[in-house]
Amino acid sequence: MLMGIISVPLRRNQPLRRYGQNFGENNGLAKLTEDEVIQIKRLALAGAFSQRQIARVFGITQSNVCWIKHGRTWRHLWQDDELKA
Repeated sequence: MLMGIISVPLRRNQPLRRYGQNFGENNGLAKLTEDEVIQIKRLALAGAFSQRQIARVFGITQSNVCWIKHGRTWRHLWQDDELKA
């Protein structure tokens, strides 16, 4: 009865989410793979290319690149990673 309402923590220090939500590549609307997101973050942190240039290459918006760089989206990839902004 309450299965859609129950929240479960996936990892320590990770916010609760509703049971059954799909994150990252598992989301049917995802345009990027996890490998592409890691590549975007590395490029953005290196500063060799502008966020707009990175966005054009991957077919996303500049704001998406910014959100990836700062961990606002795809944050499940950065929990234990060295790629923190």
